[in-house]
Amino acid sequence: MSTVFLARLPVSAIPVAGDDAAAAEWVDDWRAERLAFDHAQILEDAEKFRAAV
Repeated sequence: MSTVFLARLPVSAIPVAGDDAAAAEWVDDWRAERLAFDHAQILEDAEKFRAAV
């Protein structure tokens, strides 16, 4: 089972990692990245769900 959290950000939002995500970075286009396991499919499904609501 996978869980996806979706958030709507204002266009002007600039994401910044907190202390708990020191090694994290923002990815502008996840489609250009090679994702592990079924993560790309999970994100595609989440986008389809978001478009439907």
